[in-house]
Amino acid sequence: MTIHHDLGWWGFVLGIAALVLTYPISLLANLTSPAIKNWWAERSVASLQKRIRKLEQQLAEYDTREMLTEGMDRLLVGVEVLGFLTSMTLMLVDLAFLTGAMQLVLVNVMILPKVPLLTLIIATPILAFLLLLVIVIRVTRFRVKHSPWDREQLRSSLAQLTKKANQKSSA
Repeated sequence: MTIHHDLGWWGFVLGIAALVLTYPISLLANLTSPAIKNWWAERSVASLQKRIRKLEQQLAEYDTREMLTEGMDRLLVGVEVLGFLTSMTLMLVDLAFLTGAMQLVLVNVMILPKVPLLTLIIATPILAFLLLLVIVIRVTRFRVKHSPWDREQLRSSLAQLTKKANQKSSA
């Protein structure tokens, strides 16, 4: 049995790739979704005006919050990146523990007395990963709502959409 022809091996490799790529793909989706929403809103005047109202409400909500300084914003970005790297490290550690546990099972070593310890070893990185992910998500949400860069992006997008709405309504 070779590694390359075993379907279970490829399922394992694809599963690991899916776990590792989940966050970057989610990040890419979050970065591109405003541009896609704006492009989609340009198909009619009514949808364009609806998108403009939604962005104005979002900007009004952001303006009620205290704005971060540029340094504080960069520090929070650093915390996000550090949290992401730590959570990925925990996930890889957990995968190493799972691989070790699978090797123990596959070699037919009697591990029944060691099951609670093995469960604790496997569950601890999983729980730490999930807790860290929740913290990173909360920091990200806070930063976005208080960030001067995000407010400027929102104002720029709003100005472009308003210009396009004026062009469509005058035509």
